[in-house]
Parts: sequence; structure tokens; C-alpha cells
Amino acid sequence: MPAPPPHPVPPAAATACAAWFGADPPDVGPPVGTGFSGSALLRVRPRGGAAWFVLKAFAAGTPLPRAEWVHALVGHLHDVGVTTVPRPATTRAGGTVAADGAGGLWELVPFVPGAPAATPRPAQAVRALEALAPMH
Repeated sequence: MPAPPPHPVPPAAATACAAWFGADPPDVGPPVGTGFSGSALLRVRPRGGAAWFVLKAFAAGTPLPRAEWVHALVGHLHDVGVTTVPRPATTRAGGTVAADGAGGLWELVPFVPGAPAATPRPAQAVRALEALAPMH
């Protein structure tokens, strides 16, 4: 995949990025959409790295314990073989959630190419249900 052109990083996102990348800011591509919270999804990667990640803020006001619980649940799903949802990246401090200093919480997950289907075809709906089935 060709590298997207560099894109300005919002200050809060830049602060959060330091939790994963330290003082070496990542390459940032243009936003790749918005999450359920309405926050921009930014594509980032370590300088000189090959793998892209998505940086996303949690919904405003999300308490840290809630964000950590969500990440623990995703980690548990991975541990039992459900890898449909990307596992959050670990920060330099060993957690998976980063604060931006202004009350916002952020996560970094591996980039998974694809696009949502507004009206899924039957085969897409079957694949979605097959992906969800192991969680029950």
C-alpha cells in the first residue's frame, strides 16, 4: 500500500501519540473516517515502519476504567481465538489507553483495510455473523 501524504496531527492526538512512539512522532496520513464516537480515525505508523495503525479518541467523557475494560475484553477475545477485532497496541508504559492531557483518551490499533457496507449483501451478513458467533 503506498504511503498516504503527511497530514497535520491535531495537538491532542500528537500528545497521545507520545504514549506509543515517544519523542519520535509517527508518520500520519489523512483521516480514514470517523468512529462510532464521531472522532476522526487517523492512520499513523512509526517513522520508517511498514505497518499502519489507526489512532482514535474515545468518546468525550469516557472514564479511564471503561476504556480499559473495553480493551481488556478485546484482549480476552484474542486470547480465546477471536481475532476479528484488532487488539489495541501497548503504550510504552504498558497500558493500552493514552491520555492527551486535556481529558481525552486515545487508542491505537492495527489498521485493517476495508469499508463498512451500508446495505450488506447476504454473503457479507453471513460473514459478519460468523465473526460474531465465537463471542457467544
